[in-house]
Amino acid sequence: MRVSAGEDGGLLIVESPFLGGAGPSPFPVADRVELRPGGGFVLLGRMDDVAKVAGKRVSLREVEERLRALPGVRDAAALAQPSPGLRGEEIWAAVAAEGQSPERLRQALSAWFDPVVLPRRIRVVEALPREATGKLALGRLRALFEAPAAAPTRIEPEAEERLAAGDCPDGRRLTFTIPEDLRWFEGHFPGDPVLPGVAQLDGLVARQVERLWPDAGPLREVRRLKFSRVIRPGERVTLVLCRQAARRIVTFALEGREGRCSSGTLVFGAGEGA
Repeated sequence: MRVSAGEDGGLLIVESPFLGGAGPSPFPVADRVELRPGGGFVLLGRMDDVAKVAGKRVSLREVEERLRALPGVRDAAALAQPSPGLRGEEIWAAVAAEGQSPERLRQALSAWFDPVVLPRRIRVVEALPREATGKLALGRLRALFEAPAAAPTRIEPEAEERLAAGDCPDGRRLTFTIPEDLRWFEGHFPGDPVLPGVAQLDGLVARQVERLWPDAGPLREVRRLKFSRVIRPGERVTLVLCRQAARRIVTFALEGREGRCSSGTLVFGAGEGA
């Protein structure tokens, strides 16, 4: 027999009289190899183990091995998924772990992988759905990403204080600690997570207005919205809400450890006279 390696990722090509006439000769095998002097080779794994993300090749097996080596990780599996646009493919990873969040896992992987090939989706689960033989069916693996995420999507206040002053007849000061595993941090941004503006406006501000003043009606308009500083995972923030005498207008200011993060005015109700 004679073996060679194709240019496309080191694909193993075999020439042998045992191939017969039923298939192509030489025969391309779905394994990657590294050729060695003297005609030998080192087997590097299946060709379908390789994903091509934005023109860069990355081994899914290596992603899994790097994940399994991290503290608290019991098991991991990665798969390549078609991606719209110029990326071609993207990587998803399911991880059975304790004390880990998707962003922490991405941050750890960034020590070995280019940021563009880091998993776009990471699902942290109690256990991977392996069969008794240890095999993991691809359909059951994909199903993990269709299930609701275990990461929280809501931010609850730790403390609440009523405010009343001349320019703010009805107000509240609320204190929050932003969960590190908050779902909003997934993919925003890999290696440098910040709380998106929409999560601040909807998940923090509008939600608390709805809870405190349910008679305000639906949110109709946002005025003078300004984002000044980013909010990081685990950061402690204070939200000041002030309901104006018109009762349909609420101003807000969100403060972090380094100063004001965002501010604006929310107008509620459906009528023009709000």
